[in-house]
Amino acid sequence: MLIGQCGKRWTKKEDNQLKGLVKRLKPHNEAQWSQLAAKFDEERSGEHCKNRWKSVLEKGLVRGNWTEEEDDRLRECMGFGMRLGHEKHFPTFTFLISDWNDISNQIGGRTAKQCRERWQNHLDPLLKFGNWSAEEDTLLIRVFIFFIFIFFSFFS
Repeated sequence: MLIGQCGKRWTKKEDNQLKGLVKRLKPHNEAQWSQLAAKFDEERSGEHCKNRWKSVLEKGLVRGNWTEEEDDRLRECMGFGMRLGHEKHFPTFTFLISDWNDISNQIGGRTAKQCRERWQNHLDPLLKFGNWSAEEDTLLIRVFIFFIFIFFSFFS
């Protein structure tokens, strides 16, 4: 059982109730998810129900390790965004130009969060694994000192 956003764990009964309601009502927008949530005895919002469905209960969700095929599809989706020329302006901020919901629909079986985290933590070609260079260390120290100076200037 996972804890919902309201802080209360979802029960098996609630999961089954949610499955039945989604099958019967087929909600597609926020208002419909809110109407669905009103059928629950407990304090569940439309957003709680939608998140539970999309992240946990929906059929076809894939858990666990990514396959090479999934990685390739994700790279292909992200490559399209980069071909738009955004990488020149935001090289490390691909999440600003990516609609992770659209990308997850292209991948199939993975949530938007899974796609975003797979890209940002493992596949982004701009990620650098390993030791920092002396140049990077120096830059980090300079930026740290600069912000410490700003901080103490502001509060003194």
